[in-house]
Amino acid sequence: MKPVTVRPACPDDLPAIVEMGKSLHAARQTHAPFCAHTLAELVAEIAQDDTLGCVLVAECEHDIIGMAAACRVLTWYNRAVPIAQELFWWVAPRARGSLAAKRLMQGMEMWAQRTGCTRFVMTVIPDGTCARVKRWHARRGYKPLDVLIHKELQHG
Repeated sequence: MKPVTVRPACPDDLPAIVEMGKSLHAARQTHAPFCAHTLAELVAEIAQDDTLGCVLVAECEHDIIGMAAACRVLTWYNRAVPIAQELFWWVAPRARGSLAAKRLMQGMEMWAQRTGCTRFVMTVIPDGTCARVKRWHARRGYKPLDVLIHKELQHG
């Protein structure tokens, strides 16, 4: 297996992040269209303030094969107990089965610990791999917390 490294994203990584963002968006079947500008702004904003969040890329032989981002979130019940939440986490299909997913997760967890967060929350896409991915998370200490539900609202 070829070595995989994880590092903070830099401006030169943006084209690869946007391409992977398109793939992640398609896999999630999200209600809103993909906006590359929004993703670029988010990456730039987080890059300016390490306490706000982190954006990471996974590389193998100078090829970006994965990306992840996390941010601090407010809790309504106790602001003295900060938590972090994954914003996105994606490994290119050609690199699945490598150490990229694990190393990206570890990178987000290390950032969360370093910035004082007491819990790290991740999401799992409810697709055909959901059960396998949940087991993968469970082996790393994750357990179910909430079930997210959503409703599209009509305007006008």
